[in-house]
Amino acid sequence: MIPRTRVASHHDNVVPFPEPNQEARVNGTTHALRGLSLGILGALLLLTACNGAQQGDGGGGDGGRAQLAASKLEAPLNGAYKVKPNGSRVPPREKELPVPIGSVEAHWYRSGGVYVVAFKGLDLDETGPVCPGSSVQTDAGFEHVTNAPTRGNACEGARNLASPTDGVRTCGPLVLYITEIPEDTKGDLFASVELYEREGEIVGVTGVVTAKRSAAPEIDPEADGYTLPQGLVEGTTEVKC
Repeated sequence: MIPRTRVASHHDNVVPFPEPNQEARVNGTTHALRGLSLGILGALLLLTACNGAQQGDGGGGDGGRAQLAASKLEAPLNGAYKVKPNGSRVPPREKELPVPIGSVEAHWYRSGGVYVVAFKGLDLDETGPVCPGSSVQTDAGFEHVTNAPTRGNACEGARNLASPTDGVRTCGPLVLYITEIPEDTKGDLFASVELYEREGEIVGVTGVVTAKRSAAPEIDPEADGYTLPQGLVEGTTEVKC
């Protein structure tokens, strides 16, 4: 049954959300070669290295398959909400929800100084395009709020889209979400799966857990594949990206 108690989510925040940080970082290197023979040798070595990189992991990071440890920081998405275009909230009907209450869990990881969510039980073949999101509630309110589509325009109308380097990444049936929440943040972590309707309504489910850095294992979001802990993805422990 859909709970009729008011469920907190980042949509409670009426203050405009901060824009995602899309600052690009560019690093360059220069090489000086002395003598013609050294120049030819350096060019050959550089060409070999470039060819090796192009034929390598194909997914960035260290490449290859990564071992994913079981997270001890997790929460079921067992809170449902429906936000009207005018900002009012009403209890949603079960058939309106993107996924059944409690059928999806957020398992929290860390990478590059931010939190990453692995959604257990989120089957995109069943749901179709959806709009996952994340935020953290601190003493100052909801912060680092982002959403990103699993496909197409699933987040059309969302006020704070994730930067191009963050948001959704799928590895076969595994759905990851790279947040913009610093891993040293103190507060309550929210993960959600939402539907943005054409009429301007937002329907979603959310789960919350208190941030605890030590309970969230490291993950390489750019690996070519993962060996998963048992049960994270039903029926398999091996996925390719």
